Amino acid sequence: MRSGGQAREVSDPGTPRPASGVVVRRAVSVFACVALGFLAARALPIYSASLWFSLACLGCAFAGALRGVPCKVALSVAMILFAGGWWTGRVAERPDGPLWELMESTPAVEGADELVLSMEGIALDEPRAPPTAGVMSMFGNREPYGTFRFEVTALKSDSGWVTTTGKVWARARGTTWDARHGLGGFGVHAGDRVRVTATADPARAPMNPGEADRRLTAIQDGSVGSIRIDSPALIERAPGGGSSLLAARSWLLGAASRIRASSERLLDPGLLPFNEPVAAAQAERTRALLASLFLGVRDAGEPEIRGQFTRLGLAHVLAISGFHVTVAVGVALLLVRLTGDRGRLEPLVLATLVVVYLVLVPADAPVVRAAVMVLVLLVSRGLGRRYDDLNTLAWTGVGLLLWRPMDLWSLGFQLSLGLTALLLWQGRAFHERLFGAPILGLARPSTPTGVVTSAVAATKEWATRALSAGLMCWLASMPLIAVTTGMFSPLSALTGLVVLPLVVLLMWCGYGLLVVGLLAGAFGLDLAPWAGGVLGPMASVVVRVIAWLDGVPGTSFMWPPMSAWWGVAATIAMLIW
Repeated sequence: MRSGGQAREVSDPGTPRPASGVVVRRAVSVFACVALGFLAARALPIYSASLWFSLACLGCAFAGALRGVPCKVALSVAMILFAGGWWTGRVAERPDGPLWELMESTPAVEGADELVLSMEGIALDEPRAPPTAGVMSMFGNREPYGTFRFEVTALKSDSGWVTTTGKVWARARGTTWDARHGLGGFGVHAGDRVRVTATADPARAPMNPGEADRRLTAIQDGSVGSIRIDSPALIERAPGGGSSLLAARSWLLGAASRIRASSERLLDPGLLPFNEPVAAAQAERTRALLASLFLGVRDAGEPEIRGQFTRLGLAHVLAISGFHVTVAVGVALLLVRLTGDRGRLEPLVLATLVVVYLVLVPADAPVVRAAVMVLVLLVSRGLGRRYDDLNTLAWTGVGLLLWRPMDLWSLGFQLSLGLTALLLWQGRAFHERLFGAPILGLARPSTPTGVVTSAVAATKEWATRALSAGLMCWLASMPLIAVTTGMFSPLSALTGLVVLPLVVLLMWCGYGLLVVGLLAGAFGLDLAPWAGGVLGPMASVVVRVIAWLDGVPGTSFMWPPMSAWWGVAATIAMLIW
């Protein structure tokens, strides 16, 4: 608008605005200092976290007495020292408690005396049998068993039951699970408070050169080790009592498990035609695609289809990650906007739906990481303040690293955060270099022919943007993926252009049917046969397309081992180019 010969810009305060370079550099500098502190703490001998924090306080004191560049240097050093202490306290120093002390004192070597413990706690998820892998697995003769996460709240000692903390992976014999028939073997469900008598196995030190030390990730996650329950008779209900917080958590876990079970029944495409081996294998892969795509559940046929997605460079599509959260938010946004303009209520509704989505799927690190990014963005918009995408992403990355420090060495974290930052930083410029800058302000024709032309143009614009984004992400991530996995997928940008529209369409229909089916189930209506009949053929098409693309020569190659320095140099070269 013009007033008095001067131009004034009128914009929505909730619209993302490019922040000043100083603000963006400040956020990126904090992220870099945290990463350097983690790297230094892991590379150096283990010092106590209190020593790191004391040195960080000393650095802050020096910064307070300095000005200008020396003050900034002192603050950066203090941040690095603080990050080193945080990493040490979260990863290198085990928590206190009777269970941790007992497991640490037990030798984790083959042939040592077994440690038998009686524990009380909460089952965090449903016991499940692991999916069969390989074409010869049908001839295997193994006793059925299931695994589940178990949070220990009390441990039986010579003087009685003592309070403790810690999580263990439990392997229980006589457990089977099926989406249609439910749990067999013994009646343990997510949220149940039970007592178990099991053989404990502490987290083991690396046994081979170059093997990662899994004890670091275990301490970060609060995992003490694993237990083996040799008989269903060794599991019994725990007596009542305990805090109200524990009872509320038990109820929430049970409610979330029941919702997941109802969702699995809705997504079941039908019975397997065991009399036709080829059709049975196709149905297994179809069921595995639906279970993994929507709920993150590993089912029979999942290893095979996961291998196909991985070879095509589309492993992120099958694993619950930011892709799924983005599609789910897109569906929710469409449903909300169909009811009209809701203003600031829209981000609040979307944030609530993202939290509900975390109930449906296992709250693992990738999906929580993606959900946090989406929630931060929604909160930024809901506050009605101007914000910068890169600045917000950098601060979100700092928070995620403080939550899970070992994610700094995770390929998923590196790609999700790095590629998102790259798209925000250079996505539009890269697209315009390939296909030219769009002409803004053109009127949309209202004639039938003009509507068709506009639809074709919109489809072309979507395809070109998807191709440019996929090509840029592939170029930037290819060296890192090749170094980490040894696999090179030269056609992933093109295969993604074919597969992603089919998967997005399937997910849109699936999320819509899940919402309708769960609401109908609350009123006693069973829509499972109808929903499975709709999603089954759509998922079968995706499975056939993936299988065909996987058979095309040149879709993937295995590379010889390469050093991490080569990966860093190649990534920098790609970014500069």
